[in-house]
This record gives sequence, structure tokens and C-alpha cells, in this order.
Amino acid sequence: KQNKIIFIFLGPDCSVFIITSTTGNGEPPHHAIGFKGVIEDALKNEKQILKGLKYAVFGLGSSIYENFCTFGKFCNSSIEALGKVPLKSHADSLRI
Repeated sequence: KQNKIIFIFLGPDCSVFIITSTTGNGEPPHHAIGFKGVIEDALKNEKQILKGLKYAVFGLGSSIYENFCTFGKFCNSSIEALGKVPLKSHADSLRI
């Protein structure tokens, strides 16, 4: 069964908060694999699928792992590369 990702733009005053973990060797959690694919395709094709979106990313993980918060960092850098405006400048996650 393939995941389907549907983006609905709710207007210029909307904000999106992405809260995610990183699994395994820096991969997204299983429910976010489709989201990662959509973002990678948009980057590759330079599509502006999230134009005007205000967003923030909170990546969760343990700093004992080599790929600490890799997927959260991917989300932040990828969405920012698509021309979006972060709600807050990047700050390191809380480390445990």
C-alpha cells in the first residue's frame, strides 16, 4: 500500500509545525517516508509546492547516535531551500 501525501494550502496566515524523530541510520519514521519523497521530488524539480508557507521544525532524538536528528535537519533545510520562511531561526534541539 502506497502512502499518499496531500498538501492543502490554508492561506497566507497559516503556520506548520513539523515534529519528527529520526530512526535507524538517519531515516525518517515510517509514517514520514512519503513526505520525504514529496520534498525530494520538489527539490529535484524545483517545484514551489509550499510557496508562502511559514514553518518550524522540531527534531527529536538522542545525541548519542551518529545521525542525531538527521531527518529533522533534512526537513528544515529542504523546506527552507524551497523558499519558505522559518518562523524562528534555527536552534539546536534539546540534547539528552
